[in-house]
Amino acid sequence: MLELHTSHMHLRFFSCGWQCCPSALSQVIILRCANESSQFSSRIEVRYMLMGITREATANDLTAQIREEKKTRSLYCSVLDIYSANVMHSLAQEIKSFSKNKLRKQCTRVTTLSGRRIIETWKGSIVQVVEDTLQPETACGYVQDNSWDLQVGCIKPHLLLGSQDAAHDFGTLRKYKVTHVLNVAYGVENAFPDLFIYKTLSILDLPDADIISYVQECAQFIDQAKAEKGVVLVHCNSGVSRSVSVVIGYLMLREKQAFDDAFALVKSARSVSCPNPGFMEQLKNFRPQGATQANGLNHD
Repeated sequence: MLELHTSHMHLRFFSCGWQCCPSALSQVIILRCANESSQFSSRIEVRYMLMGITREATANDLTAQIREEKKTRSLYCSVLDIYSANVMHSLAQEIKSFSKNKLRKQCTRVTTLSGRRIIETWKGSIVQVVEDTLQPETACGYVQDNSWDLQVGCIKPHLLLGSQDAAHDFGTLRKYKVTHVLNVAYGVENAFPDLFIYKTLSILDLPDADIISYVQECAQFIDQAKAEKGVVLVHCNSGVSRSVSVVIGYLMLREKQAFDDAFALVKSARSVSCPNPGFMEQLKNFRPQGATQANGLNHD
């Protein structure tokens, strides 16, 4: 390393260790130009270490050393250019010679939703699928729940909350005297379009989905069912997040309830109610025009 300090400049030259220039590994040069009494001193002091020996050097020694450094740097640059060219050439050859047939055979064990275990074996672009006869010593993963969720939460005499299972079970709909169905699930078809009045809004259960933007439209449909002396069932896929959020938003908008009161009412009617974190945050910050902000103030 060559380091030059003056009141007007600061230059550094670095040398790296290469086999072609071993002397550069042990050499450190420090040049100090003293600035005394605001005038540039003519005294130049050069100290350098070479093989552990320290001595005073002349300006000629410094000039010779700088030239040597320049030659070394030029040599380094040439070597780097050659090395980079060789690397790029090697990479190009690897790309040209690539073939899927050279890929190693890859086996993947897959457990399907039904619990079926298979082995997928890839060789190039060809896949072979066989049954996995080796059963694991201990069970792992998840347990599939095939039972229907027919529990319905009664929020108001005209407002019910449930899952898609309840919306698809005709006996449950008749039991609760449902006349209107508000479907806020994604990819769930309406089971009885000729027997009930439906409204469908495909909402994704994602934290960044704008659930508040749907509240007004949903509230109008619920109001319609109430005005027609009917009963509306609000459902999504599981009856846990989207439909719950819509009902909470309705209570805050129409019943002038604070978030805590509305959530507590819905939770007491359907215990699995649990909006995703994004919906929860949006509902907490929801301020319907004219709504009362104090907790515990409900209007029937």
